[in-house]
Amino acid sequence: MKKTVRVKDILNNVLEDAARNGDKVSVVGFKGKDALIIIPSTRRAVSFKEQIENLKIGGTTPLASGMKRGFEILKKEKFRDEYVPMMLILTDGMPNIAISKSPVEDAIDIAGSLKENEIHTIIINFEQAVKYGRDMNMELAVASGGRYYDLEQLKSPGCAVSMILNNERKDL
Repeated sequence: MKKTVRVKDILNNVLEDAARNGDKVSVVGFKGKDALIIIPSTRRAVSFKEQIENLKIGGTTPLASGMKRGFEILKKEKFRDEYVPMMLILTDGMPNIAISKSPVEDAIDIAGSLKENEIHTIIINFEQAVKYGRDMNMELAVASGGRYYDLEQLKSPGCAVSMILNNERKDL
């Protein structure tokens, strides 16, 4: 339950931040072994708040599949050259569904593709789990050339998201 509240809090803050800054947002989530688009690319992401409220959190984590789907969306956006693409990955660092190799290797490979394609990447750890999750998230940040933020100790991590995004925009 706590995980659900934390993820929804973060996502709602991301949507509000995007609306304030005129950003375009897509949200990719997981269902079973697949990644699916919860919110398609839009400048009106706040109109999708109901989708966020109806999210079911928990179960399998096909992290590589979600990263791959997000990467495909961002490559198209980068090609259009309207926006600077940024991938924000909210994860507990515990992938458990593979695409081809292993859940971890597949996620690290896609992180490398993000770096090669100059997709600005932010990894946000939102949950106290086991030490392995934190290590995995740091490894993703290194492989993607991105930044790692640990929000697991914050009571309301969503509040920190706007500050993180504002800080990251300065580097774009």
